[in-house]
Amino acid sequence: MMRLLLAIPVRIYQALSCLSSPRCKYYPSCSNYAITAVRRYGVKGVGMAAWRLMRCNPWSHGGVDYVDEYLDSVDARKSDKKEVVGALQWVLFSILSITSYQELLSLSIKG
Repeated sequence: MMRLLLAIPVRIYQALSCLSSPRCKYYPSCSNYAITAVRRYGVKGVGMAAWRLMRCNPWSHGGVDYVDEYLDSVDARKSDKKEVVGALQWVLFSILSITSYQELLSLSIKG
């Protein structure tokens, strides 16, 4: 519950900032970083997000900066697996649907 409350100001900022072009030098954006940090670490995540905001300045080079490199790569692999499984299920469903349709056609032609 506390993590949800901590994320509300960031969500409001994201809703308002979508009206302008993205300006963050980092990936993921500072607001997405803050949401992830708070979701994973709670109050400690607020400190992590504040440190990230201090590093996001005109003199920084930016770049890729995940909250937790290992967990983010695991999350990416999980989402990739879900996409592949979803695509395979769709292909299998399509093949079965075509096969069933062809069987229905052959039955109607015979009958």
